[in-house]
Amino acid sequence: MSRKILIFLLIILFFSSLPNYAQGLGDDIKKFIAHIFSKRISAKENEFPLPPLDITSISVGTYKPIPATDPKYAKDSLHRLNAYQAWKQENYMSVIEELTKVANKIFIDWEFLTKAYIKLNRWEEALNTGTNIQSNDPEILTHIGIIAIINKKYNTAIEYFEEAIELKKDFYPAYQYLGNVYYLLNKNQEAVQNWQLAQKYGSKGKHLNYFIGVANFKMKNYDIAIKYFEIVTS
Repeated sequence: MSRKILIFLLIILFFSSLPNYAQGLGDDIKKFIAHIFSKRISAKENEFPLPPLDITSISVGTYKPIPATDPKYAKDSLHRLNAYQAWKQENYMSVIEELTKVANKIFIDWEFLTKAYIKLNRWEEALNTGTNIQSNDPEILTHIGIIAIINKKYNTAIEYFEEAIELKKDFYPAYQYLGNVYYLLNKNQEAVQNWQLAQKYGSKGKHLNYFIGVANFKMKNYDIAIKYFEIVTS
């Protein structure tokens, strides 16, 4: 490629109307421009969306008091109380030890135990305990799906995200992470479809435009890729 062409490309990258310039160029030039755009943006964006920062922020519920007349349930209540105190002290190993001793686990035990494993970055154990949570809450199901992604259990993750969507059709985080899984599986068209649904149902993050651009770049849809990259840089 001649020096004049390289200079020309560098000049047009400074214009916000880049797609108008790119329309008359060949596929190779469009690919080059899209690649440059991608590099410029990736310095500011994560390579791939990370689990949300509030993955452990689901509020810790309170246990209903169990009549002390039943020794079995009273013993479980004591372990739960010890676990709750350990959680407040950020002693997550003790949380796990106490809740493991609970003989008759209920929903909140599994939820609490899962979050303790997450705090310790013990993702495989978090997934194993998380799958014991029987929930109709799309947020909790999505969190378990995210844990499955971290464990590279992509089919399991898909099942949880789809279950969350069945419960709440407009729950956009489930669509967002479902798109992430399809992207990891190199199913770029399915990834784009789910990311666009996430946008439709309320996601405002510019990073989705970036990843839609990346997926289209991988599918050689260079005009579309440039369009989405430009949205991010605008």
